Amino acid sequence: MPRRIFGVYLAGLWTGRLLDQLLWKNYRQEKLFRHHKYVAPSFSWASVYGGLVRFEEPSEQHTERKARILDARAVPAFEDPMGPVLAGFIRMRLWIFPAIVKSFQGPTEHEYLQNIDGCIRREAIELNYSCASVQSYENDIFIDTEDDKETLVGQKVFIGEIMGTQRETFFLIMKPVAVRSGTFQRIGMGTFSVRQPSSLPTGDDRDCFSQSREHEIILI
Repeated sequence: MPRRIFGVYLAGLWTGRLLDQLLWKNYRQEKLFRHHKYVAPSFSWASVYGGLVRFEEPSEQHTERKARILDARAVPAFEDPMGPVLAGFIRMRLWIFPAIVKSFQGPTEHEYLQNIDGCIRREAIELNYSCASVQSYENDIFIDTEDDKETLVGQKVFIGEIMGTQRETFFLIMKPVAVRSGTFQRIGMGTFSVRQPSSLPTGDDRDCFSQSREHEIILI
């Protein structure tokens, strides 16, 4: 019965609503860490420990899923399919653009990223796009673990669009796997929210994703 309702179990997630379940984040800004011994792929909450996680849900009823899952699999380490796994991946198509991690500042450790073409995103602060029609957004950015933060400053990462409503866009933050072209690891997630609903951006300059390209990637 669970499989009929939820789909296939995939390292802590269910394939029936896999895109939605990718939108987990650190709950209450607790310090999380990545397991030193591999137990789950980076896209699963099971790959971290040290506190609670929560799943983000759009505040509006009408949500458009922007990414497309092409394939998703996991190899259980033991007979129990709900235990640790030896490997797992998601093959998907989504719109992505590059960014540079600028710094981690303040006692709350807000994450700041700067898009390579000058687009600034700051957690819970104004977001300005360097495009023909400049729009302002509020942004929440959550890096998954303390381990990731230690090595990210100055590094190039990629922002991948998962789903959105008229006012919000939900995305993953990913880093490329050096020896495997087109393969990424999840390191965080975030949201873009329009600051003034009365002036919603439209057209080709609605946000950075509208000016990016769709790619097929593998998330491990």
